[in-house]
Amino acid sequence: MKRILVAALIVLLIVLVSFLLLRNHSKRSSAVTTSINKSRATTSIPEQRVIPNAKIAFTEYRKTPIFADQNFDFPMYVLKHDIGSFSVLDRGNNRLAFFDKSMKFIRQVGQIGQVLGDFYTPADYFVDKQSRIYVLDLGNSRVQILDRNAEPAGMFPLNARSLILDVNSRGEILLNQPSKGSLLSVYSQDGTLLRQFGELMTLSHAYPGHADDDSYQLQLSRARTVIDEKDNIYVCYRFAPILQKYDNTGNLLWEAKLVGEDIDSLVRSFWEDPKSVYSEKIDGIQMAVICAGFAKDDTSGRLYVLLGNCALYITDESGNAVQIAHDVERGRTLTTVKIRGQSIYVTDISSCYEISLAGADIAVNKTSTEGGTK
Repeated sequence: MKRILVAALIVLLIVLVSFLLLRNHSKRSSAVTTSINKSRATTSIPEQRVIPNAKIAFTEYRKTPIFADQNFDFPMYVLKHDIGSFSVLDRGNNRLAFFDKSMKFIRQVGQIGQVLGDFYTPADYFVDKQSRIYVLDLGNSRVQILDRNAEPAGMFPLNARSLILDVNSRGEILLNQPSKGSLLSVYSQDGTLLRQFGELMTLSHAYPGHADDDSYQLQLSRARTVIDEKDNIYVCYRFAPILQKYDNTGNLLWEAKLVGEDIDSLVRSFWEDPKSVYSEKIDGIQMAVICAGFAKDDTSGRLYVLLGNCALYITDESGNAVQIAHDVERGRTLTTVKIRGQSIYVTDISSCYEISLAGADIAVNKTSTEGGTK
């Protein structure tokens, strides 16, 4: 009888120990599964870290329409020239429109066509100190150069797509052609490739925590540029919250991340629903725009990033945010921004505006006379 009781106790003890071991294993498995799921959740939509900065001023701006009765079709880049006159690239109408100091229409240059002096969906332009005009004639796959009388003075074909054009003080033409393997390509005025610089943007660098995907590299490397009086090049990436500065030989001097609630919201849209905000289908992929426009005030050194949600993200000359301004009367999506003297100009798909910023002292005190206008 005693032997039977002992045997029963041993069996009961074995069952109890097995139950406890199985329960502990289940808990561990559950913890591992939870950890894996959490890891997947955090890597699928990387979070952008917000860096508090007590010096940032949060303000508003108002828009005033300019150049009335022009029937613009996707106007871009309001330039104010040294003599006080203005020009606008009217992309949809395939022309450059010129205005006097009072913003009264004077003349237009170009129409839809393939002959020199005409354009087909031009994408960007620049006016240098000698009043020469450089036009990125995208639909005709060429760069055109017009003299001070807007007569054809040069041309070279594009062998790779660029959406922006810039010109330095030496008359060298900078294009953003990531399909050629570098961020920026520099050409002479006859189209000779002089040099290339800048690494292409990767998904893991633009959005830490996300694995690289080569199918995104060309799109992420699309950028806006401005050049200062020393020919340093500032870069703002169209689909990534990053600013960079290169010297005039192409060496990277610094890189800064755009941060804050506006950036967080745009980044979420980038990953979750690009069509919910200003987005573009670039190189075959629909992507939410982070940087719609980019400009620099040569007097104060401040950089102006027009975000995809129409906010103006203003930084110091090192890329640190100092002011973020929102549109008081939110209307159509804004597409480009330019600054000259104490004036800031923006465009949407059919109109041009001069804007006034409330609050902080961002206005400059004099008009820069260095370089050209872009």
